[in-house]
Amino acid sequence: MRLVGRKRTIRFTFHPGMTLVEMLVVVALVVLIMAIMAEVIQLSSGTLTRLRAAQTLLQRSRLVETVIRDDLRSRTIRVVAPPMERVRRWLPGPDGALGRANQDDDGDGAVDYLPNGLIDRDELGAPGSDDVLIEYFVPVGIDPRQELGYFMIEEN
Repeated sequence: MRLVGRKRTIRFTFHPGMTLVEMLVVVALVVLIMAIMAEVIQLSSGTLTRLRAAQTLLQRSRLVETVIRDDLRSRTIRVVAPPMERVRRWLPGPDGALGRANQDDDGDGAVDYLPNGLIDRDELGAPGSDDVLIEYFVPVGIDPRQELGYFMIEEN
């Protein structure tokens, strides 16, 4: 069978633009790329924060190391003798008596011992006795105004 008549021609016209399906595909791809980029930026930001913290700790440890090395390099030890006080003490002589034996050397009415039985130390060293005078030195307390002691502490 043959068609008689006018020829039908179908014409396609080109319209600049996108179809709705193409637009949805493009938007989905853009959203996917943005999500991936956001994840990358978030990971790099966390890494950068950790690296800055590590750098700060390393810088502080180097500072402490430098201070300790300088302190050890410039250390000084001073020998400071403790302050001494001279002490004089009388001891009974060979006769064992305080002052002259059986005599009231200090004029208090007691001979060698006080009425309460204690030793009368005032009789020690009386003139003419055989008592012995000894002298020795003992360390005294540290004078904080002079900052003297067995060890000298210096701050750099």
